[in-house]
Amino acid sequence: MGLIVKCLPVWLTLTLAFSQEKSDLKIRVSVNLVQVDAIVTDSHGKPVPGLTGKDFRILLDGKPQTIRFCNYIESGAPGSSAPAPALALKSQSSAPPPTPMKIKREEVRRTIVLFVDDLALSSESIPGIRDGLRKFIEKQLRPGDLAAIVRSSAGLGALQDFTVDKQFLLAAANQVRWNAHGSGEAQAYHPIGLGGPAEMLARTSAVADMNDRTLWGTSMTVFSLKSLVKGMAGLPGRKSVIIFSDHLPLAPRDDLNFDGSAAEIGSGKGSPILSGMRGVVDECLRAGVVLYAVDTRGLNSLTPGAADNIEAPLTANPREHTDLTNYVWKTTQARRDEYSYNQQGGLFLSSETGGFMVTEASRIDAAIERIMNDQNGYYLIGFTPAEETFSPSGGMKYHKLKVEVLPPGLQVRSHKGFFGLADEESVPGTELLEPSLATVLESPFQSTGLGLNVRGTYFTGKKNASLIRATVVLNAYDLALSGPKINRSAIIHLLVRAFNVSGKQLEGGIDQRLRVSLNEEGYERALKYGLVYSAFLPANQPGPYQIRAACREDGTGKLGTAGDFIVIPQIKASKMALSGVVFLDSYGQDEQIVPSAGPFFFAPGGHARFAFQVVNPPHKGDVKYRTRLFRDGNQVYESPVVAMSLEKSKRGIASGKIDIPATSEAGDYWMQIEVEDGQSNFALQWARLTVQER
Repeated sequence: MGLIVKCLPVWLTLTLAFSQEKSDLKIRVSVNLVQVDAIVTDSHGKPVPGLTGKDFRILLDGKPQTIRFCNYIESGAPGSSAPAPALALKSQSSAPPPTPMKIKREEVRRTIVLFVDDLALSSESIPGIRDGLRKFIEKQLRPGDLAAIVRSSAGLGALQDFTVDKQFLLAAANQVRWNAHGSGEAQAYHPIGLGGPAEMLARTSAVADMNDRTLWGTSMTVFSLKSLVKGMAGLPGRKSVIIFSDHLPLAPRDDLNFDGSAAEIGSGKGSPILSGMRGVVDECLRAGVVLYAVDTRGLNSLTPGAADNIEAPLTANPREHTDLTNYVWKTTQARRDEYSYNQQGGLFLSSETGGFMVTEASRIDAAIERIMNDQNGYYLIGFTPAEETFSPSGGMKYHKLKVEVLPPGLQVRSHKGFFGLADEESVPGTELLEPSLATVLESPFQSTGLGLNVRGTYFTGKKNASLIRATVVLNAYDLALSGPKINRSAIIHLLVRAFNVSGKQLEGGIDQRLRVSLNEEGYERALKYGLVYSAFLPANQPGPYQIRAACREDGTGKLGTAGDFIVIPQIKASKMALSGVVFLDSYGQDEQIVPSAGPFFFAPGGHARFAFQVVNPPHKGDVKYRTRLFRDGNQVYESPVVAMSLEKSKRGIASGKIDIPATSEAGDYWMQIEVEDGQSNFALQWARLTVQER
């Protein structure tokens, strides 16, 4: 869904609107057509399908509009997905990690952003948010849901933030922490009387002024929201952003009207925050995004508590401080003002874009579930605006939009306005231009023109510094290799990047044009096992990482993408630990693309040779290892205990092999390596391998 202004005939615009798959339907606003989505509910809040255009009325700047079409879109039936498998954040975990999930663009039903405004969260709100996010991911995220967790303080990654992989989303949820640089304090509500009687008296006024720190934090949140929503314009499905915040004011006190509302733009004292939020609202209509908000302060009686200091100030006249009841009312009124004042921004953003705000929630996951139920269906309504709506002379005029539902007893929510600015006209033929390789790499969807696979693992170096090893395997059958048998060749452009759980790209990475040059033996081996490329990427600290690879063949323009997920554990100075695992037959040469020495996939009845690093190996005792093989969480094979030797260094390199049962079915498996030395030193590691018939 999105807003694009183009001079198209009405009949053609309508044809384009209905020619797309429902999961990728776009809201458009053009000189000839405005499309707006609307959610209709009954008195119990349940969605109401089956209405027609005659059941609605649309007002643009107060003037009725002729409805051209009205269509009900279902974005998914209610239901819950299976619980997410346990996330192995530590190498000692005894449960196999879940297999990474993939999704095609046409399979996306909902695109969901969980936007955590940690610039405005108190430390006491963080545990509830983190727990609520985890419960939503584990129990409510459904097949067809493309999701991202974005923190306002972390900066925005690109589309790599979006995933269907529950293990990565759980890792992102674990990164939600209190931000000492934000405006949030230890408690969600400012304690009354913390600054003494003088401070208490000052807070009996309507609302204390927004300080510079809060103003900066709110401005940054609004900027992040606008950038995020703009980046969602090309994503499919029903798109929503849920904002989690303790305080999201609409304006500083000086910019408030007498009734507490924010001054409108152009009134002479329009708030810059309100102006920014208007821009967010406009961008939401253009991108087809609905905003929701959750007040993360939870339920509160708004009466004095243990942290408050209710104490009447002393004066020269005893009668002036004897009425403690009246004084308590005046001081606690500040609490009530604070409660409503810090909800104004969330209420504005959600109501203006067709969503709603959960103002009181004892459980974050319950608030998210209520919002998700609201996303199950909506109406797409189109109308033709007057020509002057997008007149160049109109400047930055904000047009108010109102959708009304006529049958009694029903309620409707929709976007409430947009700026009268035309999007840039498309240049004929630009839709045929190839996307950049970086854009393809950052997309949450796979390109399969070239068969590509990437596996990530990690090793430790000096001072326990971590290195990510990315191994890329390319299907040689997909390349247009040309030339004589002694030198078959092709040119490819390979891009490999690593991202942390906040979507930030790590330093380094691979961006190279490589020549594939094969003699007859290499050509036969490449067809049999594939082409392999390996490189190291530095990782600054432990934690979850995404590895993305994208490849384009210069001659044909074919594209392929792949991704993997790894978790680098915290290595303790004296405790034995295992690095990631490398399968030796598919081990490539650093920064060269060559035919693989062996299969990247393993056949039933065969074996897989591997190597790994033992960090902090024992100095005494016989070191032994055992391997196990798991499929869908169930153990299918266990090897006998085998003695092994280590290199005489602090970081020993060990190798071994695992037999693949002849009865193994094709698919993804997890191998577990268990190492012990007989002296209570014990370590585990997991590695994913794929079984495939040769």
